[in-house]
Formats: sequence, C-alpha cells, structure tokens
Amino acid sequence: MPRAWRIALLGASGLLVGMQMFPPATPGAQLPGDGTIADHLAVPADVDALLRRACYDCHSQETRWPWYSRIAPVSWYIAHDVRHGRSNLDFSSWSTDPDLEPTPVQRVSWMCRDIRRGLMPPELYRLAHPEARLTGDEEGAICTWSDETRRHLEAVSPTDPISSGAPAPVGAGTAPPDARSRPRRARGPQRRSPRRGAPSSWPRRWER
Repeated sequence: MPRAWRIALLGASGLLVGMQMFPPATPGAQLPGDGTIADHLAVPADVDALLRRACYDCHSQETRWPWYSRIAPVSWYIAHDVRHGRSNLDFSSWSTDPDLEPTPVQRVSWMCRDIRRGLMPPELYRLAHPEARLTGDEEGAICTWSDETRRHLEAVSPTDPISSGAPAPVGAGTAPPDARSRPRRARGPQRRSPRRGAPSSWPRRWER
C-alpha cells in the first residue's frame, strides 16, 4: 500500500476514534403532554400496530436504538432525527390543548398527509428498516383513522381557527372588533418556533 494511502487510512481511523469521545445526549421529551395518545384517543389495534412499526422510533419515547446508533457520526444524525421527530409529534407525550401548537388536529392531519406524499417514514429510515414500509392498504387504514379522528377533534373544538379554518363567530348583533385591537390568543409553552399552521420541520419536508 502506498505511503500516502497508509497516512490517509490512519488519519481517518484516528478521526473516527476521536468522534466517539463526543456521544450525543439521549433525546428526552420535547413536547408537553398529559399522557399517551392512547389515553386520549381511540386507536384501533391494527392502526396502533402500524404506527408502532413505522413511526414510533422517531415519534415516541419507545425508540429502538440499533447498534449503529452508538457509533458517531451516525449516532449524531439519529439522535438529531429522534429529537426533531418528538418535537413535532410524540405519541408518548400527547397534549389535548387545542391552543398549543402543534395542536391535536394538526398532528393527526399531518400523519396522513405526509404518509400519502411518501415523506413519512423518511426514505433513509425505510432503507434501514424495510419493515417500516407501508402498503397502500396500510396507508389507507391510517388515513381513515386520521380523518375520522380529525373530524371528531374539530367537533370538540370548533372555535379553534387552526382546526376549523375560520375564527370563532362573533355574537349576533355584535360588530366585529377592529383587527388591530383584537387580543392575541394566549398560547401554552412551545418547544419550537414554527410558522403559523406548520412546524419548522418534521423534518422540514412538512412545509412542502
């Protein structure tokens, strides 16, 4: 082996070993919640199994950590993806607050939307986890449940502009206040700073 190749190989090996000295912090809960999704919504057994198979690794606190998730720089990427996934949807930390973004309506709506677009699960995750691939029928099962749940949540919280698509109606005989004088709606704590109606990312492909 040429001397230059030996030097390059030793340098790359040293760099790889050095990276192991900086393990990523284990991601924790990123969103406030008052229980799991099952504590608040009826999730059929077949849909629950599909979500666990295709979504729970990044969108719950039941992540399965494969052996390569402990080797940098892959460990950095995986920890970042898990942290980012939990910051937008966490089945283990489910908030029912309709004023806290991402709202329950947003979360169940995005599930079907991006599954249909082929964005979730991400392509790289599907390559590493072939079992996470969803068939058309499986996508349909999730979307049917998602649509039914969204309609139920919208009926429960019809005045939420995000869920209903319109502001709460003004009382009969009352003129609407000037838009500039309307008080801002109080919001709960947020772990991120999304654009109105869409998170900064889930990952960023959510904004497409």
